[in-house]
Amino acid sequence: MHDFLKYRNSCALTTRLLKSEKRKNWKAFCSNLKSSHTVQHLWSTAKRYKNCISPRKNFENDDWFDNFCSKVAPCHVPSASEIYPNYYSQHSPPHVLTNDFSMTELDIAISSRKSTASGLDNISPIMLKHLPVNAIDCLLSILNNVLATQQVPSTWTSYRVIPIPKPNSNNSFRPISLSSSIFKVFEFMLKSRLDWWLESNSILHTNLFAFRKGMGTLECLSTFIGKIYHSFNNKEFFVTTFVDIRGAFDSVNISTLISHLLSLQVPTLFCNVLSSLFKHRNLFFSFLFSATSTRSTFSGLPQGNCLSSILFNVYMSIVAKHLSSLGHQCLIYANDLVIFTSNKHFILAIENINLALKDLSEILIKVSFEIAPEKSKSVIFTRRRNIMGYVRSTPCPAIEVEALCPPFNIRCR
Repeated sequence: MHDFLKYRNSCALTTRLLKSEKRKNWKAFCSNLKSSHTVQHLWSTAKRYKNCISPRKNFENDDWFDNFCSKVAPCHVPSASEIYPNYYSQHSPPHVLTNDFSMTELDIAISSRKSTASGLDNISPIMLKHLPVNAIDCLLSILNNVLATQQVPSTWTSYRVIPIPKPNSNNSFRPISLSSSIFKVFEFMLKSRLDWWLESNSILHTNLFAFRKGMGTLECLSTFIGKIYHSFNNKEFFVTTFVDIRGAFDSVNISTLISHLLSLQVPTLFCNVLSSLFKHRNLFFSFLFSATSTRSTFSGLPQGNCLSSILFNVYMSIVAKHLSSLGHQCLIYANDLVIFTSNKHFILAIENINLALKDLSEILIKVSFEIAPEKSKSVIFTRRRNIMGYVRSTPCPAIEVEALCPPFNIRCR
């Protein structure tokens, strides 16, 4: 107990010292600014000062820890298909996704590792960057053998999960998964190939944003704003529903994802490797001096992995293609989705959005997704100044958002 109190006092002293030094150096930096300094230099310096150490929150008990573990990896009795996943025919024609990795791909993957955190195997990315040439050759041979045989080491499917408290919240945590550094290198090479193949063949839908080059936040917002102004020019009502998916990454059904990849003509060997990596994962939870826990999960994609973001886009393309095939308009940014319609007649616009929400509800159930009602909302965009008077004088149905999540709806009276 004495050592623990001494440790806490040292942490508090270090925090005060760092804050004092940063405040002093920040004043010196601002006083020496010149017109020759670039904007990039100013922003990079400001970001370094922003990443200061903040004292950890104190928790009275470990009840939150059990709830956190249950949320990330719910208690689940796996079926026979989950314990023994289906492996498809290993004999597939040569494909760019399944060719042997080159030394250039491996060098790029190792140099891309910027973090210093290691997984349960305690192999740091810095160790990989300082490997001699003969060790790099051996590592390349091992990774190519994993790709060819589809036999994934057990350490690659074991993750150390650390809960990070979200800002301005006492009972909400973000899970951070630490995996093997060698697995991250292998994953980066798979991701680079899959990303290039999807984009070069225009497989992903155009209304899918996030985790794609040239398809970021600004592009999504500009597309949405353009739709709004287009409806304004046509003197139409623009009715939208913003939908947030609860625990989207953790709810991905791996079997559905693999089946969809096969339908996109992804080679079976590549799909078997992905199934081995994500079908069954062991999670080791730990947090400071709290109790530890070990669980297994048979669904979901680990957040923070570079390959998870690409696979999540592929999974969301199921929703995008389903809605587009039915004539509905939507924009998807990661796990945030906006579905919208426009019409000169207010009643028809409401009926169209209700039909779209009904179809959206059906496809979300099929892909095992659940809506977060507290983060979802319906909004009407129009240039009519007396919109409330128009709505009260026009008998129209309610926006049936309750088909998705009962707690919120908009009723037009």
